[in-house]
Amino acid sequence: MGERMKGDNAPGPTRRDGFYRRDPMAWLEQDVAKRYLVERIIRLLMLYLAIAVVVILSREAVWALWPKPPSAGYSLAGFDPDYMKHYYPDAVSAAHGEGFTDPQTHHLDTRYPPGYSAYLAGGLLIAQGTGVNFVLLRLAMDNLLVVPLTCLGLIALWRMLGMPIAWAICSALAYALYPPYVWSSLIPTTIPLFTFLLVWTCVAWAAIPRSRRPVLLYVACGVGMGLSMLVWPASVLLPFFAALLMLLRRVPLKYAVCVILSATVVIAPWVESASVAEHHLVPLSTGGPPTLRDGMTRFPANAAAQAFLQEPKGGLTAGRFVLIAAKEVIFHPLASVELWGNKFLHCWYATDVVGGRVEWLLAAMNAVVLGVAAWGWKGLRRDRRVSPQRTMLVYDMLWLLAYFWMISTAVLSILRYMVPVAWVPIAYGVFGVCMLWQRRAGARAAAGTTGIPRPEGNAAATVGTGSP
Repeated sequence: MGERMKGDNAPGPTRRDGFYRRDPMAWLEQDVAKRYLVERIIRLLMLYLAIAVVVILSREAVWALWPKPPSAGYSLAGFDPDYMKHYYPDAVSAAHGEGFTDPQTHHLDTRYPPGYSAYLAGGLLIAQGTGVNFVLLRLAMDNLLVVPLTCLGLIALWRMLGMPIAWAICSALAYALYPPYVWSSLIPTTIPLFTFLLVWTCVAWAAIPRSRRPVLLYVACGVGMGLSMLVWPASVLLPFFAALLMLLRRVPLKYAVCVILSATVVIAPWVESASVAEHHLVPLSTGGPPTLRDGMTRFPANAAAQAFLQEPKGGLTAGRFVLIAAKEVIFHPLASVELWGNKFLHCWYATDVVGGRVEWLLAAMNAVVLGVAAWGWKGLRRDRRVSPQRTMLVYDMLWLLAYFWMISTAVLSILRYMVPVAWVPIAYGVFGVCMLWQRRAGARAAAGTTGIPRPEGNAAATVGTGSP
């Protein structure tokens, strides 16, 4: 580069730089843009660290107050037997380069998809390389990485809907402190990782209306749905559900096909391997039929449920399930209404681990959450800051909630299936409270600027009459 301009000791453009001679302000604009980018990155890191601190403190409080802290054996065997029976052994096999196979039979384990086992296998390799205890490392991965990044995704999502940054942060922290989500991040479950993938898929979905190249975001949505299916097969119908919404809104067919194909490409290698190992088509896992039947074990006295319980544990396919449900609606309508009504309500408080008083507490807590969320959603629809295009995204989040509510009702009907989407009603409830607080603050400020003294006693009759 040539000599510096006279009288300018600061680093800057040179005489031989033709670009800066044509546009003398370009260097200043680039410098401002770089500083703005650095400031945004610093603020994002500070927000991430603040969320991580809140997450760690809340988990430490639960850990300290719980009668039996979730140690390795207690939490794994007592709260998630599938972890010790499937996820962890598959992860050990994968870490040793043997694929996701059962260590005893050396046969491909198709009971669950391999997404969570791959996540654990990565943690095992890190633990082996560093000498860190794997249980502590898994807790750190979930609570220092996955949960804070999920909260950042929620903040970005609600900011796209036009919510103030303070409201978005409050909604993300409210979900991070949601007791079932807190507990799910302390024990080894698929919920934290699945929620992370689901939230960031929703972020890509929400960014589509403002994108000049929506096809890339549709591909990202499909990839996110495919990865979430490999972690938890409950989202197996989610790409088709999203495509149906797109077609109902007259989105070009090519974009709907793009979402489905992207998700299919992600899961295709696993589906092929599982189908070859089982000698028949395996959509995602072989755990579907047993799970459909297990969902009826809570209602052994119900006549409609007995028809499902009479089926073999491994023979209740999805088609057979729908056929029996339709037959029971015809021959036992009252029992069917009772069965599906109970399963519909059980989704928000039932658990496959504990019962009694804990379930009643969960029912009361979630009744308040859903009630406040319905009130907040009603106010959110009328908020002028939310454009009609963004209102459609508000409805999309409700459709997402409805999808998982439907899946949970059909399968196990437990709260664990609703925790990954509980951030939707929690956020709507937080927004409702924030809007109420803002309206009251605005009313107090308006009353203070009018100069009218607050009436007391009989003085209320003199206000507006000209009397002192």
